[in-house]
Amino acid sequence: MARIALMIMAVVAFMAVAVTCDRANVYDLAINGPPPKSALYLYHTATLFSGNIGGRDELDKICFDEGIQYVALIGASNVKAFISTYPVDEMRFLIPAAYWSYPIFGLSESFIFTPIAATWYDLFDGTTINNINSALGIGGQQWWSGSFNDGSLSTSTCNGWHDGSNLAFGQVGGALINEEAASCEVPHHILCIAY
Repeated sequence: MARIALMIMAVVAFMAVAVTCDRANVYDLAINGPPPKSALYLYHTATLFSGNIGGRDELDKICFDEGIQYVALIGASNVKAFISTYPVDEMRFLIPAAYWSYPIFGLSESFIFTPIAATWYDLFDGTTINNINSALGIGGQQWWSGSFNDGSLSTSTCNGWHDGSNLAFGQVGGALINEEAASCEVPHHILCIAY
């Protein structure tokens, strides 16, 4: 009889722990919410890079490697560096047209989703909901964009992102896509888009 009572107490204690864990997870989910479906997500690299970061393949690999936790969270199957490299690889044409009507969310290191723009178009015409840096939680820091505000290629791309010297310049973004041209020797974040 005592054995049965001990078994019942053990089961009750286990169930209390299991229920508490489930409640904690539900609480976290209620606070942060699940990632919105049918959306595009911007996040930033933790590492800062000078202008000698390579071409499209290298940039996309950096974004995938540094954002694996974000990619897993949102279930993304595509990741690209949010940067213009050459005239045939402008930021505004990074994603297929089928996604242009999707909303854009910033994803911070704290896994908080903040709306940036209602559509891909709005991101480039200046009608954003929140500025990019605020949505990503990176304050006044800058990131390589290689683009003007409309997503077209800037003349400042650190020579196609292959030059990290103080003699070359690259366009950087912050609150907006086009903040200023910065020396390519100064390291900045890379933004990434996942969908």
